[in-house]
Amino acid sequence: MIRLALATLSVALISGCALTPQHAPPPNDPVTLKVNVFRGSSNIPIYLAQENGYFSRRGLTIEMQFTPNSTAQRQGLAAGRFDIAHAAVDNAIAMIEVAKADVVIVAGGDGGMNELLVRPEINRPADIRGKSYVVDAPNTAYALIGRKIFREAGLRDGVDYKLDPLGGSEARSNGLNVPERAATLLNPPWNFIARDKGAKSLGRTTDLFGPYQASGIFVMRPWAAKNGPALERYLAAYIEGCRVAQDPLPA
Repeated sequence: MIRLALATLSVALISGCALTPQHAPPPNDPVTLKVNVFRGSSNIPIYLAQENGYFSRRGLTIEMQFTPNSTAQRQGLAAGRFDIAHAAVDNAIAMIEVAKADVVIVAGGDGGMNELLVRPEINRPADIRGKSYVVDAPNTAYALIGRKIFREAGLRDGVDYKLDPLGGSEARSNGLNVPERAATLLNPPWNFIARDKGAKSLGRTTDLFGPYQASGIFVMRPWAAKNGPALERYLAAYIEGCRVAQDPLPA
């Protein structure tokens, strides 16, 4: 499962891993950064950057936090409970446009690597009529992709099917155990886990929906203004982690 996730990620991360100069000498101002993420294979570059010392050689110590859902992540970033968020950038847009938070997106990442996972009796998107589409939060990120897919299948959310906000990927993969919860979007490794439990895939969202900028990195703008050098070093280390994820077994 891990090897397959790495192989998938190596393709998806290319857009977020542009070339950068060689890393600078270790700085004299060590910094601890609190980084908030969802559980999943999109964190592989962070793990590889930690494993290979890309953060430590830049004077950074990373404290990872796992969010239960996007609402908790958005609220936590705005409240300063952590410094950096990794998630679908629609969450940053929601913070800016709805919550009027001063957020800035500082990097892309991947296309989400999502599939539309459904219960065994579902054969096409229109078959969820009268059932529920399981989402994290109804108004951002992957929920919006699914809502468009179902709209193109002739279904209206709130009329032909219900939105069931359960939270992060682990909760959504377990949600398909309930007959009324017919569909959800999942990425590695949760799509593999759901299939092992009997769910099936109706296809990748890149095929059903089209190209999509999913995961990215965003921070509060005032924090970035005060911590620019540390943020730059974080991004440089993350990019190095991306490169190793693309070529996990270099010669």
